[in-house]
Amino acid sequence: MKKIITRSILLIVVFMFLAVMSEGCSSGKSTTENHSPGGTEWILETMNGTSVISLDDNNVTLKFDETTGRISGKGSCNSFFGSYKLDGTALKFSEIGSTKMMCDDMQIETDYFAALKKIDKHEIKSGKLRLLSSSAVLLIFRKK
Repeated sequence: MKKIITRSILLIVVFMFLAVMSEGCSSGKSTTENHSPGGTEWILETMNGTSVISLDDNNVTLKFDETTGRISGKGSCNSFFGSYKLDGTALKFSEIGSTKMMCDDMQIETDYFAALKKIDKHEIKSGKLRLLSSSAVLLIFRKK
């Protein structure tokens, strides 16, 4: 009887140890993938909490060139370019310029360029690039 109790206690201790160790290993993980947004072209899905629907396959895009520190892409009407600085999850855009074509609806593009200027952080979760300003998500992109 004493051996059965001793084995039971030993098994309980081993299982508790394994449970604690596996919890410790998984608690450091996050659903946020903290890596660079470079290496892919991103298509805007959501701006300021509102879905962005593109007509005629005229997607709003963003691309990061890691070797030059430059960004490029397309607003709803014009192509744009600029610089970016990435430090961990901190992200700042600067020197944003664009072509000057006039289109029927410029509001999405105007709002998009204004949002880019406010960005101070990025995160990648479940394959989506989220650009934030003061912890509020302004822009959400999917991979092209």
